[in-house]
Amino acid sequence: MKFLLNPFYSQQNKQTGQFLMEKCCVARINKFFAEKLTEHGHVVDVIAPVSALVADTKNYFGSSVYPVNALIPDNNVFQRLWFEPMLWERCVQRQPDVVITHHELQTVAIRKMFQMLSPEKMPVIIHFNHLLPEGDENVWFRGRIIESWNAADHVVVLSNLLAKYIQLNSHARPHVWQTVMPESTTLEMERDVDLLFVQRCSASNYTHHREFVQALHKLQEMNWFNNGARKVVFTDPTGYLRNQDSKLLEGLKWVEIADADKREDYEMLLARSKMSIAMMEHDRHGGVAIREAMLAGSIPLLVKTPAYTDLLKNIPDEDFVVLPNTNWETIVNGVLMTTARSPWDKPHVVRAVKAEAQLHTFETAFYRDVVPCLREILPGFTI
Repeated sequence: MKFLLNPFYSQQNKQTGQFLMEKCCVARINKFFAEKLTEHGHVVDVIAPVSALVADTKNYFGSSVYPVNALIPDNNVFQRLWFEPMLWERCVQRQPDVVITHHELQTVAIRKMFQMLSPEKMPVIIHFNHLLPEGDENVWFRGRIIESWNAADHVVVLSNLLAKYIQLNSHARPHVWQTVMPESTTLEMERDVDLLFVQRCSASNYTHHREFVQALHKLQEMNWFNNGARKVVFTDPTGYLRNQDSKLLEGLKWVEIADADKREDYEMLLARSKMSIAMMEHDRHGGVAIREAMLAGSIPLLVKTPAYTDLLKNIPDEDFVVLPNTNWETIVNGVLMTTARSPWDKPHVVRAVKAEAQLHTFETAFYRDVVPCLREILPGFTI
């Protein structure tokens, strides 16, 4: 079978505009799919950005994959609204049997392109959805994303909560593929990072990095840092905190922004972290980064949302602290309580955290979720 993969490239360096492929969960998902599908004899095309700013995409998807190069906006809102008919004319000419698109708003236009240019050979269109129109910053595309779900032959999501939302708001009956992250290298390291802000910072503050920084100022005032014996690190994968919001950190002595552009450095940082905080409120999944941290054995400190409650449901333990909201005072209390309980020193807790995260790895979920689903919806599909 011939597959066409259409990723959404959400991670860019905010200074240069460069696409950060290894930091983009959707790019990594598609790289894994391309490798597995070609390994089993299928043909794979991938729409990939081409620009002076994306040198790291060269050969990213492997030599056996045909890259359909495209000029892709390095702004996420523009990228969502962007649709290039000439690019899709080339895609239609390649005659794929299956299109898997990660763009929230493109399914209607993709279907129309194939109907106009190749009505005798319509591919199966799978909409792999990651983002829901929740939160003030996403309301603008609510109507269009519902149209997109309805236009797809099948909708795929990363979690059961995402599936329930889509089921209630459209005609779609989503499939769940929990292909969230690659297997990480098993590292045993001294955990010298006491608290890791593992998610990205951004202008919309959707991960609540500003409230977190406010909490750090209070914790420093209370001497939680113990004159430097404790340390806090931000991953800041897109450089937003370093370049746009750095003034927030003024006066904080024992707070660092990680230099972890390489995957191996990032995994080492996760393995060094005792506790990782995640506070995405308007989300039915909770993010990739916190699962990666858990896979490395870092204890999650999470805000009380359906997504994070679901993530912790198989790890009942009195050592976990759940934040009732994202106020800075609440964050301070949560850090103090978790520090007092020090669950990272309890092997059974760390094992349970790692075991839950393992369920969301590419290799586990591909054979558990993806392959049975594709066999069901694609007559003749083999692996």
